[in-house]
Amino acid sequence: MNGIGKNIKKLRKERALSQEQLAERLHVTRQAVSSWETGKNQPDIETLESIAAVFDTDILMVLYGRSRQEESGEEKGAQRKRCVRNCLMWGAIALAGLMVHLMVKDKIMDWYYRFCYTVPVYLFALLVRPLCVFASAVAFMNGLCLIGDVR
Repeated sequence: MNGIGKNIKKLRKERALSQEQLAERLHVTRQAVSSWETGKNQPDIETLESIAAVFDTDILMVLYGRSRQEESGEEKGAQRKRCVRNCLMWGAIALAGLMVHLMVKDKIMDWYYRFCYTVPVYLFALLVRPLCVFASAVAFMNGLCLIGDVR
């Protein structure tokens, strides 16, 4: 049996309908319902919409065996995990950048005043600080995502 046929049969049995009763409501023959359930034939899109209406569900339940609420719950859990992972990762990068900034800042400024050697100062200013700010911003936004649906 194919997936659609299994889903139609499952929905029909849950509603305690016979194939004949379902066929009457859909204005098709009992043999058509039987061929859908056995997988010999599949209903067209209008019939799928009618089947969903008869069972008072959405078309996803007929096609895939699960509804939009179930799908959105799974997606919400996956999105939450992704936000936690991103928040932790970018937060760790921001913290590492801040630690490097605090440890190296005095030495670089000392080199600058002693030798007028500006390359470390520019590298520090162009790489570490922007990375630290960017990582902090991304971690903050992912943290907000955990609190509520901000994105």
